[in-house]
Amino acid sequence: MASRGLTSWLRRLGNVPQQGRRGSGLGMPVPGDIPQGLLYARGFLLTADRVEPPVAVAGWQVVQMPGYSLRVDARVPVQHAEHAGRSAWLVGDAFEPEAGIYQDAARYLLQGDLLERLDGMAGRFALFVLEPGRRLEVYHDAMGSRSIFYSDSDSDSGAVVASHAGLVADILGTGLREWIIPFITSRGYFRRDVKYLPGLDSPFEGVRQLTPNTRLVLPTKAVERYWPREPRIESDYESAVAALVQHVSGLGAYLRQHDEHAIVGVSAGRDSRCALAGVVPLSPSLFTFVRSPGGESEDSADSRIARRLAEACGLGLEIVKISTPPHLDIAKTGFAKAFRRNTGYVRGNTSGWVEHFWQQEQRPAVFVRGFGGEVMRGFYRAISSASPQHLANTYDVNSGTDYTIHAFRTFCQVASWDPELLMGRRLDDMLYWEHRMGVWGSSAFSESDMAFRGLPAFNSRNLFQKFMALPPDQRNSTKIFDAATTRLCPSFDGIPYSS
Repeated sequence: MASRGLTSWLRRLGNVPQQGRRGSGLGMPVPGDIPQGLLYARGFLLTADRVEPPVAVAGWQVVQMPGYSLRVDARVPVQHAEHAGRSAWLVGDAFEPEAGIYQDAARYLLQGDLLERLDGMAGRFALFVLEPGRRLEVYHDAMGSRSIFYSDSDSDSGAVVASHAGLVADILGTGLREWIIPFITSRGYFRRDVKYLPGLDSPFEGVRQLTPNTRLVLPTKAVERYWPREPRIESDYESAVAALVQHVSGLGAYLRQHDEHAIVGVSAGRDSRCALAGVVPLSPSLFTFVRSPGGESEDSADSRIARRLAEACGLGLEIVKISTPPHLDIAKTGFAKAFRRNTGYVRGNTSGWVEHFWQQEQRPAVFVRGFGGEVMRGFYRAISSASPQHLANTYDVNSGTDYTIHAFRTFCQVASWDPELLMGRRLDDMLYWEHRMGVWGSSAFSESDMAFRGLPAFNSRNLFQKFMALPPDQRNSTKIFDAATTRLCPSFDGIPYSS
């Protein structure tokens, strides 16, 4: 019943693009009932100079590069720097808490060893580095929270790189891959709470996602792994606590120096609390959400703890009430149509709390999200092999099907996913980091981008490897996050956790 119902829903609502002319450059027209600023919100698009941009990016700021045009939503910061024959354009937010770099991150990256400095860089960004000889390298932040999609097939449009898979598909004139609807209407996928696709193929034909620790090279469209570059480091409890405190304090310093107002989603868990502790001095806005039949209740484990945290730091708390299950008619709204296109039709119809904030007349804010903690502590069970079947089993949706196994076979090939190249890192750690957070995590940020610009609270390779190198009993413990949170905000001490 679930699969038939979802298939019927897709057919009734439409908006799923059909196969079109490849390389038309005209893109999908923006439906008249999608409000301005929602489609591909806070995104970017890189194309060859000759390519006509789609109507969806009309009004975006335009940055000219040799041979390319970079278009960026005007609500997203862009930096440009030149040094020693190289040029860099950084789209988004970037800072380096260890070095105290909160301004001109693009210049800082160019003036030293690029890869080494990228390892310490936090934030959420896409980075374009033009090397002598017109080699253009495309990077993103450590966790890949700023999604990067690219055309992986030959077309008249040449290289296309964008923040959203649908935006690349608009340029190419392509529709959904043949296997997408059977996959997302399957019982296994439909019943999965955290929904994301296997491997790195996007829902659209000819469009792939760049996963963390790899870079895209243009014009060849080659994908190169650039991390890890050396064996694992050593770490201990105290240095891990100090690194976490420095990182989250640095996030607060970055927002303060750029005069940004923060908004934090608070739950009963550890990651959101540690994130909040780092930005309490900025007097952020706080919210939590409660799902209930009819959207009437304000009570949950999260809301009860969130109230205590808000009181402890003297701040207000907004409780967003969300009706569950949602009525099918919400799928007809302009917000829902943009949501589906922005997420490639694989994440459902809408996000109730994101839509709530989009509807509000509110002060511009940066959403600080407690992402990255599970990369640091570990999440998956141990994986004994890097084979596509083992990765499919860990992903655990339709794991025995040709669809899933083929997706991970492509992932291993394109992302150079080989134990020798991973230099002794645990396979379960790397898969969670590069696939689950690189694919699902970045999609979650694309959703919240519809309401406000977002930043992960914990996000740098230096921070991640500091925790991955801990002895298992220390890494798997909650004590490091608890200690860092108490150092950052002693008033939280004694407030219990519920997750």
